[in-house]
Amino acid sequence: MARNLKHLRIQLAPSSDNGILDDTEALGTCQRSDLWTEFENAYALLMQRLDAGALKCLTGFTILDYKNPGLRDVIDLVVGGYVFTGEREWRHEGDGRWSKIE
Repeated sequence: MARNLKHLRIQLAPSSDNGILDDTEALGTCQRSDLWTEFENAYALLMQRLDAGALKCLTGFTILDYKNPGLRDVIDLVVGGYVFTGEREWRHEGDGRWSKIE
């Protein structure tokens, strides 16, 4: 585990201008609903790790997927369940950036 990582930037979904999700040939037998379930699960797992203190050195993280308006509600729901309650130490700065509250 990284002991000196200060800021994490992550993007799990293709950008909105990519078009891959509209290409049925590229998707093959993949079900779109499965993709969104995996998207939610991946962010939930990341937030669980942050919540457990796995990245104590982290001072901020940016979710690049937040730029996609269609994904914001899901991200707010998943990430908000970990960073906006009780003892959590994170503040949403807007635009998908969160900072550790000192």
